[in-house]
Amino acid sequence: MHDSNGTPHLATDARVLARVAELLGAAARRLWERAETEGPFGEGYSTAQDLHLAADFAAGLLPPTAEGHDGAARTAAPEDTVAALAEAEALLRSVPIESLPAGTSQLLVRVADLTRQVRG
Repeated sequence: MHDSNGTPHLATDARVLARVAELLGAAARRLWERAETEGPFGEGYSTAQDLHLAADFAAGLLPPTAEGHDGAARTAAPEDTVAALAEAEALLRSVPIESLPAGTSQLLVRVADLTRQVRG
């Protein structure tokens, strides 16, 4: 499906999942940068890895028609990891869970767990 400009148009559920994957991926990259100084056994490294895996899981839930979506219209992700996780959770809760692909509830639980983990 394309919008009036001829660019691919993603359904609401795909846009939600794409943004969640984007938020989690950006938060993971920021934590990876900080974790470089801690080493592989630091808490930041483990959290960055968990965020990265959650971002990949979210991206894997996108429908095949959304795979070509390059995120050119991206908006900035919050610099704060907790804010990024809160936005991701709010997005996932903004649409009925049954309208999202199977596995999304598992992603929602993972985002909530990550939020608790980051808050300490």
